[in-house]
Amino acid sequence: MTAQHEPVQIKKSVPLVAWAAAAAAVAGIWLAIAAAGAVAPDLVSGSQHEHLKLVGGVDWIWGLLATALVVLAVLDGIRHRAADTSPWVALAGGVMLVWAGVLFITGTSPVAVFGTDPTLIPYAAMGAPILGVFLTWFVCTLVKSALEQDA
Repeated sequence: MTAQHEPVQIKKSVPLVAWAAAAAAVAGIWLAIAAAGAVAPDLVSGSQHEHLKLVGGVDWIWGLLATALVVLAVLDGIRHRAADTSPWVALAGGVMLVWAGVLFITGTSPVAVFGTDPTLIPYAAMGAPILGVFLTWFVCTLVKSALEQDA
């Protein structure tokens, strides 16, 4: 009886940097969301100049979408058992950079003033998280393609 030897397949394990990158990206999103809610200009309207924290009240929706995109990219990398650390670092750095930009735009953008009883509308502060979700999708798509090529 001859012993047949099958080739041994070595499974690559997902490095610790993958988990750290995922945590850093998600933390970057939510820290930016929390800080943006604090520094964003209020929507001011009405004859009594009522202030409404519109940006702080709505940004969490965009944060959830961005978090879902990051989680999907991480799960894709884990499924492909991507062991190269550079796409993981790019994921964390790219997402954190995008959301730092969202925070910067939210905190420094001007507000639109309308009417004789001034209504102040922070258009840029309301639009910045939407742009952040789109750019997060772009970063996650690039990283997912790099992770698939690593596998």
